[in-house]
Amino acid sequence: MACPAIEELFVKSRFVSDPFTLFIFLVYLPFGVCLLLLRVFIGLHIFLVASALPEGTIRRIIVRVMCVVLGVILWQDDPRKRDSQTKVVVSNHVSHFDYNVLGLLSPFVTPLLEGPPSILAWARGFIDLGQQDRATLVATCRKFCSKQANPALLLFPEEACTSGKVGLLKFSSWAFAISLSVQPATLSVHRPVVAVNVLGSSWLYDLLWTFFVPCTVYQVRWLPVETKKENQTHEEFAKLVQELLGSALALVPTPYSSADKAELIKRLAHEEHPPSAGFWPEMNTPTIPQQVPLGDPGAVGGEMQLLNKARKVKEVLPHVPLGIISVDLAQTGCVDVTITNLLEGRVHYESDEMASPQVAPSGCLQGARASLVAPVFGSTSSQRHQSLQQRKSVLLNCALRKYQEKRGSETS
Repeated sequence: MACPAIEELFVKSRFVSDPFTLFIFLVYLPFGVCLLLLRVFIGLHIFLVASALPEGTIRRIIVRVMCVVLGVILWQDDPRKRDSQTKVVVSNHVSHFDYNVLGLLSPFVTPLLEGPPSILAWARGFIDLGQQDRATLVATCRKFCSKQANPALLLFPEEACTSGKVGLLKFSSWAFAISLSVQPATLSVHRPVVAVNVLGSSWLYDLLWTFFVPCTVYQVRWLPVETKKENQTHEEFAKLVQELLGSALALVPTPYSSADKAELIKRLAHEEHPPSAGFWPEMNTPTIPQQVPLGDPGAVGGEMQLLNKARKVKEVLPHVPLGIISVDLAQTGCVDVTITNLLEGRVHYESDEMASPQVAPSGCLQGARASLVAPVFGSTSSQRHQSLQQRKSVLLNCALRKYQEKRGSETS
């Protein structure tokens, strides 16, 4: 089966474009708002009850029944397939609340991978096992699993949510370096009318939509325990489990990682849906930043910072007018993103003819231009980063050669 494009793994719109479905949503809208307000009030009480009750089977059963009131319905095929001796459970990632839902079936602990430890992270079900680097996290998780009294670890090797309908993100190998045996679990989430999660949405918005819709059904299926072979690396073991989960869910295992998803969100935010975009076309046209009053020290500092960034881009791309660089930097705020936009032709401009003869000798200028007409970046973030670094290296070498020639002519 062919590997899909990374955009196909995610949903960009919360609503379905089908007219009949939209009509049903509009009819349901007033009932959904009332249900949302009621469930927010009930959800606070459920959280207090869950925090007060001691950890155990009784607490999980009570909270699971109360979650039905919130519209969260949980189903598993056969509880006896869950191996209680296996200390590491891995699953695909579909929603921001997968760990909370699976925690209602069996006692699990999910490590915090990003963000500082806080009361909010604890309330969402995360614990801090050391996230400074992956080596520290693996060592802490191994020590945690070595104690029989501790619950099992619930890990999501994709490290990012997908739509759960097309493919799986690449599994991180660190999750398979903790224990020799892991138990995979498949997770499917279904919801009427609206999508379960949207590309770039936060957990808070997804929680409100969970309260808004009539119900969200989670289906869990436990797969047999997989054990790592002696001559098998962690990466090979992770790929094997990814293929097993993909086969069980009828999804395509892809080479895209969570970093590729973050890059996709950033690219869409800066290129397809800029923050200043409006409903009218003229509102989407970038404008040159206006002059800042001298009496505003903060604004002047921001203008100076923008100018410094523009000069850095100008050093790499001396043939690009400074005004064009400043316009794109005002939107992206990132030197690397602006350089990428200029190199890939996303920003249209006319070269500064007055500055072009001073960029470099003819041979170096031809080499630089040859590097700029490369087709596109690769399909992965590492390939795109390598291509960008190669182009930047060519242009920097040309600038250095021109500087050396200029110094030589001045000394002579």
